[in-house]
Order: sequence, then C-alpha cells, then structure tokens
Amino acid sequence: MNQTIRLSAAALALAAGLAAAPRAQAQQGAGDNALRPGATSITMGVAADPSVGIWTMPSGRTAVGIVGSVQGIRSSFGDTESDQTLLVIAPQVKRYGSTDGAILPYLHGSVFASLTEFEGRSPGATSGGRFTAVGATAGVGLDWFPVRRVGLGGHAGLGLTRSEADPLQPGEDETTTWHLQTFTAAIQVQLYL
Repeated sequence: MNQTIRLSAAALALAAGLAAAPRAQAQQGAGDNALRPGATSITMGVAADPSVGIWTMPSGRTAVGIVGSVQGIRSSFGDTESDQTLLVIAPQVKRYGSTDGAILPYLHGSVFASLTEFEGRSPGATSGGRFTAVGATAGVGLDWFPVRRVGLGGHAGLGLTRSEADPLQPGEDETTTWHLQTFTAAIQVQLYL
C-alpha cells in the first residue's frame, strides 16, 4: 500500500507539472531556473521520504549529489513492541536533456547502501535482526521550477538490490536475496543556494 501511495503521489506531481508547463514556460522564459555549472542545492524529501541531500552541477547539464536518510520507528500492538532503525546513503546523478525552461526532464541513476536494525518484544520473547542492502537504480524524472531557486521533482525507474538478513536469534541462518523491482521516489524539494 505504501508503494501505491508513493506511485500515486509521483503520478499526480507529474500530471500537475505537465499541466502547468505551458503557463510556467510563458511566465519564466527559457533558462529561467538556477541550473548553472557550479550551482549548489539542498534537497529535502517530503511526505513519506525523510531524506536530505546536497547537490552540485559540475557541468551545464549534469548534477551529482549525495542523499541520506535516518529513520527511527517505534510501534506497539497489544503486548508487542518493536523498534526499527534505518540508515540509507545514496550517491546520485541527474542528466538533463536541456536546462532551459521551468519543466525539465532528466535521466537519473544512483547507487545506495542501507542498514536496518529491527527488534521486536513481546511477553517472554524477543526477536530481531540486521538487514543490509546495496544496489543501483536507473530511471527518468522531472523537475519543475515554480520560481527560479526552488525545484520540485521526482523520478521512477528500475532498481537492483542485494540484501542480506542477519538474524539475532541463535540457530537462524543468514539469508541473501537479489531483487529487481520498479521504484518511484517521493516528491523532493530542491533549494538552490
């Protein structure tokens, strides 16, 4: 369900951006955004994506950045409690077809590493484990600049992930899995300095 919500939010943002494209282009004119060689920006994920990143533009059409996220989740259901900690770090790259205008499609790529620790507690029992993952993604995205130094965007594509689960319980085996899956990034706000 969470993946469906993210996909729906990305689709709505894309539709809103495409619908606003002619008006935004007429208001801003070509090149009226902050994408320039040497430009620096900070990104913040919104809604279900509590990520933060820093980006720079080493060339006129390429942006490189590093995005990270730390999440701590505590939940309880009846007599059962659980704690989950997630750490993600992801170097990323965007390659714009053009940097002129307010609506800018791009190609996106990233590699990432994540660490998740989980512990569940109920009367008389404790379980948990550590999960690590590394992977890569490739896709397409869209940035919209409603004003010169603020961009809104997101991307979708394919990802390949290698995951390892290391359970805390004695006698349980470590498992390794590979996943090829589609993904959608949550909406991100990009502020240019």
